[in-house]
Amino acid sequence: MFLTCQTQDFSHSVGCHNSSWHTLFIYERYALGLGFTHKAYERLHDILPTVLQHLQACDCEEGCPVCVGKPLRTF
Repeated sequence: MFLTCQTQDFSHSVGCHNSSWHTLFIYERYALGLGFTHKAYERLHDILPTVLQHLQACDCEEGCPVCVGKPLRTF
């Protein structure tokens, strides 16, 4: 919607041993990247409000995989 790429171009990690669990890391799956993360960072002011709108429009009480993605392993 905001970048011309495939979902397989990115990966993510939620939290790590030296940050809180609600920290989200998004990164490109290619060594040195292809520039998608940089473009996404530049467009965060467009992307984040759209993500929030999408999540708020979900009728599920706790969100669903379609809106919020795969459940975290610990939940």
